Amino acid sequence: EGAAAIAKAIQTNKSLEFLNMSGNIINNKGAIDFADALLVNSTLRILKLDKIRIDPEGAKTIAKALET
Repeated sequence: EGAAAIAKAIQTNKSLEFLNMSGNIINNKGAIDFADALLVNSTLRILKLDKIRIDPEGAKTIAKALET
């Protein structure tokens, strides 16, 4: 639920340049929502993901979004 809400905000925010998600737990659904948001947002320049708990599939989903 939390990642989905943050993802929605990322999609619509036109001034966000830095986001610290360190220490969070992101499930697969949250990772998909988050990755979709990253594909839409063009202002985010720094994304901090230190010590997050995420399974390998979720990590791959976010990584793929960051490559584009």
